[in-house]
Amino acid sequence: MKRKQFTIIGLLVALVALTAVYFFAFNTLDEEIAQTQPTPASAYRMTEREPSEITHIVITNEHGIIALSRNVMGIWGIDAGQYVHLDQNLLRIFLTDFVNPTIETLFEAESVNQLVEFGLHPPLRSALAMYDDGTEDIIYIGHTTPDGRFFYAQMTGRDHVYLIGASAGNRYLWTFDDIIIRDMALFNPEHIVNVALTRPNEEDIWIMPNFARAIAEEIPPQLAFAGNSGLVMYAPLGGRGIWMSNFVDNIVTPAANIRLSRLANLSIENPEQYGLDVPILDLYFEYVDTGSQLTGDSLPTSHWRLRVGNVDASGEYFYVFYDGIPHIFLAHRDAITPLLEVDFFRFIDRFVHLMNIGTVESIHIQNLDSEFDIALNHGDIDAATLDIQPSINGQVVDSDGFLSFYQVLIGMTYEHMMEPIYIESQPELAITFNPGQPDAVINYFYHFDNSFYAVRNSEEPHARFLISRQAINHFYRYLDMLLNGSF
Repeated sequence: MKRKQFTIIGLLVALVALTAVYFFAFNTLDEEIAQTQPTPASAYRMTEREPSEITHIVITNEHGIIALSRNVMGIWGIDAGQYVHLDQNLLRIFLTDFVNPTIETLFEAESVNQLVEFGLHPPLRSALAMYDDGTEDIIYIGHTTPDGRFFYAQMTGRDHVYLIGASAGNRYLWTFDDIIIRDMALFNPEHIVNVALTRPNEEDIWIMPNFARAIAEEIPPQLAFAGNSGLVMYAPLGGRGIWMSNFVDNIVTPAANIRLSRLANLSIENPEQYGLDVPILDLYFEYVDTGSQLTGDSLPTSHWRLRVGNVDASGEYFYVFYDGIPHIFLAHRDAITPLLEVDFFRFIDRFVHLMNIGTVESIHIQNLDSEFDIALNHGDIDAATLDIQPSINGQVVDSDGFLSFYQVLIGMTYEHMMEPIYIESQPELAITFNPGQPDAVINYFYHFDNSFYAVRNSEEPHARFLISRQAINHFYRYLDMLLNGSF
């Protein structure tokens, strides 16, 4: 019995001893771990600076060097005076991260070998910031952690190694392509005051707003012809209207959708190297600057100009240059091709002579066999009625029938545009619209082939449009119906 008691007492003593050893050992281990593990750094601030104090940044990485400076307006650019095309919001985020990065953990490196392992000796990447008081700081960026969530980093003058998040660390891997603005801001098409487009071996195209629109708006609505575009082509087709919706779809929208793929060259010193000295496309917009702070009778205008040069070696990109941005970029051919292939005939006013009936006093029609003098004999024009008493060669004709005939007459449209040609032969048909002024407009129709007439008006020496014989035959049928009282 006594032996059993001694055994139990012995076991209890051994258990107490083991428990003491356990607590001693593990308390010592916890202290060692605490001494070697990184210290939480949520409240640690790398600098006492503010982003607004930084005047220069130099980022050095495996892609090269990015040197940026800030102007007196607080705008960042590649060098003095060139501040137009950098993403300012992205740069502000970078500067905030630089002076006060979000640090996940903070610890001291055990040895130089460990710094080498972290990619910090020598550093793989760095960013130098110069402050407005002449001092500077440098952040060094190394490898990512094994799980890829963080980058190892150090700052000059500090012994600690710290971990920053991957999103912040990746900014130190920037190239210029990462900080340029790829989308070109455009403008409201209604604010356009001048458009010019030049392509090789073609006549320059010059478009301006149709300032006669304001006059047209004073005409009663039922007399104003449909589709007044508000734009007119001054060259090469003088006075030819432009349909605004088609103009936007074919020119403005494709230009707005150009997205720069990457930076080709920071310098524009050798434009001929990229085919930009004689571009294959030169597109120019001048527009009213509604954002101007100036006041007065008229707002100032700004301009937007794109020049497109050669295709790069891959055949997938064009070299492009924008006025005011002294760098050469690459844009994908899918964005440029629509502008190179646009056919202005698709969106010009193709009516032979679209004239408001309220402005026409008489019409003269002459073909190889006959002449027809049409007088409209206007009464009062008001917002409710159109009062005309038309006659042909002195013979009064039905006014409703004449309106149907007039719609056919002004509705005749060109079907093709060609290179200007000079025609010496006699026209087979001439139609004169007399607006009651000395400068009446005459449209001449010449034999071209069995399907088309070539057309020119009295304001141009050459013919450059074709109209189908079928359209002219349709016009003659309505003229016969009017003469015969068949309406």
